[in-house]
Amino acid sequence: MSETLAWSDSMWRSFINPGSVTAASYRTSFLQRGSGSAALLAETAHLNRLEELEANWDGRGSPPPSDVAISAAREWLPALYGATTRTAWPWTAPHITPSDAGEVVFEWWRGQRKITLYFGEGVVEFIKVWGPNIGTQMDSGELTTSQAFGSLWIWLGAR
Repeated sequence: MSETLAWSDSMWRSFINPGSVTAASYRTSFLQRGSGSAALLAETAHLNRLEELEANWDGRGSPPPSDVAISAAREWLPALYGATTRTAWPWTAPHITPSDAGEVVFEWWRGQRKITLYFGEGVVEFIKVWGPNIGTQMDSGELTTSQAFGSLWIWLGAR
């Protein structure tokens, strides 16, 4: 789903932190770096803010997310969204955080079920959790296609 963003400058000003950048420059930056979809505006803005983190962002010496990790997350975001639109379960924005290893992390929860994606240096890994037992209630692997994410999404939404 691709939409043209037609927000007024006042709408952009209310979205961004006043005084940090102008609404026009933020809109231009978003359109150049983002997905182009209004549905992913908040997620893209959050990824843009991760670029501003410095070393020791958490007070424990952790590196900021790498440029490669942020780029991978940004590139995958529209494909992940698209995969969910082909399922019965609507898109829910992920919880987006940096990891202490310089990755970008996306997480979704539904009851006891959880999907976590780690965007790192050249690879996207997933962890699927449905209980506390690491041996029998968790699965992990490399995410290589948006279709594979669609399967994870269907699993997350199932009862």
